[in-house]
Amino acid sequence: MNALLKIRPPARAVSIAHSVLAYDRASEELVLELPIPFFLDTLALKIADVPPEDEYGAHSYPLATKALKTFGFLLGFDIKPSHRAYFLESTLRSMTGFGQRKLEAVELLTQLTPRPRYARMSNADISERELVLPTLRLLDNGDGGWLTASDLNEGLKELFGPSGQDAGMIENRDVSYFSQKVRNMISHRDHPSSFLKRGLAHYEPHRLRISGYGHAILNDLLS
Repeated sequence: MNALLKIRPPARAVSIAHSVLAYDRASEELVLELPIPFFLDTLALKIADVPPEDEYGAHSYPLATKALKTFGFLLGFDIKPSHRAYFLESTLRSMTGFGQRKLEAVELLTQLTPRPRYARMSNADISERELVLPTLRLLDNGDGGWLTASDLNEGLKELFGPSGQDAGMIENRDVSYFSQKVRNMISHRDHPSSFLKRGLAHYEPHRLRISGYGHAILNDLLS
């Protein structure tokens, strides 16, 4: 079994398998290292277009413009592609430098997101629960206002550019596999692990809004 699946972090630690690293284009010095919480790990590999033969993302991968923009949005950092070269790199360790509130935010979001399943990396399609953090970020980006389910779906499609089966249409239905996952995420709102059930966002028929609690959790996560 790969070492990534044997992590036993100490108390008050966050498991990190990969980070976004940026190197100055002129000096080639490392100028940014942004750790990715473990609950986002397989999503990060998919965003970076890591090939299925590198199941655990052991190598270094340069981030194309679209992938970089997606990481920048999800993780809340400004990108400077003209001055910096960005990579997704393996940085396996347990971090103990996070503050208590950030640790609590990571713990909560870990409960809402599937444990990384590297055996499924041969399928680059994004899972329903991997859409949770991107959805919260899009809702929070709307200044606390309501976002229709249709606009949420379009925002997620723009963020990820679905391909493969995700881009295909379900037989005898006028909806793509990706859009159906967005619908399912909303329709499963009464499930105990739903971000809506846990109070991170509000729901009314056909629209959603970030809650004050959800906004605070995102602030803590990105701090």
